Order: sequence, then C-alpha cells, then structure tokens
Amino acid sequence: EDRLKIEGRKGTRERRADKERGSEREKVRIREESEKKRKRERERENQNVLK
Repeated sequence: EDRLKIEGRKGTRERRADKERGSEREKVRIREESEKKRKRERERENQNVLK
C-alpha cells in the first residue's frame, strides 16, 4: 500500500522514464535470447556437418 502512495506521488515524467528503462531492459533481454538461439542453431549445424 505504501508503494501505491509513492507511485501516486511520482510525476508522469518519472513514471514514463521508469517505463522506458523497463522496455530497454526487455529489449536487451530479447536480443540476448535471440543471440543465444542463433548460437545454438549454428552449433547444431556444425555438428550435422561433422557427422
């Protein structure tokens, strides 16, 4: 409940900054996941070539 009061006191600019920061973190996470997936696929292809 205290958090709601704090959130309410925050200005819209601060809240927007928080949201943007969150979406940036989300973008980074998605990029890292897709890079890991590509890396795994590349390794799998390399294994298939070796067989």
